[in-house]
Order: sequence, then structure tokens, then C-alpha cells
Amino acid sequence: MNRALLGEQLPAQIPGLLRYANSMVADSQQAADLVSATMVRALERAETFRSASSLATWLHRILLNLAVDQARASREKAAGEAVATVTATVSFTHLRAPATV
Repeated sequence: MNRALLGEQLPAQIPGLLRYANSMVADSQQAADLVSATMVRALERAETFRSASSLATWLHRILLNLAVDQARASREKAAGEAVATVTATVSFTHLRAPATV
């Protein structure tokens, strides 16, 4: 599908995408950001759309993939911050080799 045609059809898909995004995330702003990112991704990859599925199905899949990617990144960031916190607060002096005489 060409970008111009897709661009004409995208606005009609926004309400359904917002409902779907709101069902996945707790924050309405985060849901709106997911929908915006979905629109951008769809326009970037318009040529990959296959008319074997509906436009709505394709867009919902893009949104789901973006939400999963976002959740993974958030989880990895939280894990990294937790490790940094533990490392900063735990004394590792007991792990040193004993002094030799």
C-alpha cells in the first residue's frame, strides 16, 4: 500500500487503536504515545502491508509489538537500576582475599 493511501485511512483507525492501547497500559498518555508510534511505524513500513489481513489487524499487531518492546525495555531498565542500587549499598569487603603475612 502506498503511504498516501495509508495516510488517508489511518485517522479512521485511531479510536480503535486508542481503546486497545488503553486496555494494555494504565496511563492514557502512554496509550496515546503508543498510538502515535504505531502511526509512524505504519507509515514507515506501508509497503509491507499485505491486503490478506485488514488494515485494522495490521495496525493492532504493530501496536502490540510496540507495547511489548516498551514493556521489555522498561523491565530491563528497572532491573539495571536495581542492580546499581544494590551494588551501591552493599559492602563487598568480605569478599576480599585474606591478607597474607
